[in-house]
Amino acid sequence: MNRLDRESLIEFLSEMTIRDRRELRSRLTVLLLHLLKVRFQPERLSASWVSTILVQQNEIRSLIEDIPSLGRRADAIAGQAYRDAIRLAARETGLPASRFPPETPWTVKEALAFDPPELVGEG
Repeated sequence: MNRLDRESLIEFLSEMTIRDRRELRSRLTVLLLHLLKVRFQPERLSASWVSTILVQQNEIRSLIEDIPSLGRRADAIAGQAYRDAIRLAARETGLPASRFPPETPWTVKEALAFDPPELVGEG
């Protein structure tokens, strides 16, 4: 019985790790997508983009604070997320995927530190 409990615990922890990595990758994809849109189409900056950037930054910070092991893997996970972000950015901006840098131009630390520009005429 003790062995069965240990196996169940290992399985449970593995599933949690996969879920947490998937959530971090998803949030990084959304953040990187919006950073690309700001960089390549700054004239289209909207309150929605700014809100999305700030929410994703907050949620990613919380994940990394709550699960320090994710923080140690965050840049590698961001590299994977960036590929997804490029595909989405190409669709949303109408720009060819080849127009975007092949590797993420931001570390996770830089992406989390990005402060979106103030919106002129809104508020």
